Amino acid sequence: MKSPFPIHENVDVYTMIVAIKRLLHHYGYPPDMLLLATETVLKQAERIA
Repeated sequence: MKSPFPIHENVDVYTMIVAIKRLLHHYGYPPDMLLLATETVLKQAERIA
């Protein structure tokens, strides 16, 4: 997955991606939809930032 953020923030982005996937899994989100949901959350975070 390509990061929407600058290179120097990649560590934070990957940490965020892992946290998002853990939350989705914890709340029973379907595994086949994880990639789409993760990308949606990252796009929303980018708009807020």
